[in-house]
Amino acid sequence: MRFLLTSMIAGLLALSLPIRVSAQDDPRLTAALSLAQEGLPDSARAVVNRLLTTIPPTDTLYAAALYTAGSVAGTALDMQRLFQRVAIEYAWSPYADDALLRLAQLDYAANDLSGAVRNLETIRQDYPGSPLIPTAALWAARAQFGLGDIRAGCDWLAAGLAVVGDDVELENRLEFHNRRCGPAEEAGAPDSIPRDSAAAEAYRVQVLATRSREAAEEFLPRVAALGYAARIVADGPWFKVQLGTFPDEGSARAAAERIRGEVGGSPFVVHGP
Repeated sequence: MRFLLTSMIAGLLALSLPIRVSAQDDPRLTAALSLAQEGLPDSARAVVNRLLTTIPPTDTLYAAALYTAGSVAGTALDMQRLFQRVAIEYAWSPYADDALLRLAQLDYAANDLSGAVRNLETIRQDYPGSPLIPTAALWAARAQFGLGDIRAGCDWLAAGLAVVGDDVELENRLEFHNRRCGPAEEAGAPDSIPRDSAAAEAYRVQVLATRSREAAEEFLPRVAALGYAARIVADGPWFKVQLGTFPDEGSARAAAERIRGEVGGSPFVVHGP
């Protein structure tokens, strides 16, 4: 069961690869990423594994190769192992904060919210200038809300909004969750949180409907690395994979276009609880 849960956000699989690695100049890494994006993760893993056997661990490319290996890994356990190596053995590399974020996402998927918060706190403490701080803030807020620590979640959202820059989509998502934050939370009274009526009727992007829960769980890793909260909705005989919550239909449609460009298919916007 834990493996199935972690697989839900093990997104760092084949069709949803991190921008920082895809920008590598090394043609072997870019070839591996292209293979994964074309739906050939086994071939992608073979390319990266060959590279890892030909370069020494002291090579500056090694951390990038390890991170790419984690991104195209076939199982959640392999992802965790590889990303942990990057975060610990190559903490000086430009991939360490990315690896910590991916580990946090895996923890979140496995409902290890405290573990997710620990990894995200490490990003904030050890890499305060990381461009991933706004994204980390979004995941940390979700985890803290899940743990019932509304004030800590709101603090994270404030930190993320302060440095989100020109990323309008991410800013909208931070603002959406920030609706839970107000005078009651600032005063340290989380038990008086007003219920967010917008959360009850939210816009989401549906990417799959299948009669098999197992098929839905296997599909989730292809899309969850895009950074949206992923869920499976049981609706009669159907299991529907839906991503995110969006503040309005326009934001959801923009996300659907991005998801279509990353993983193909025909994602569409749904509205409801």
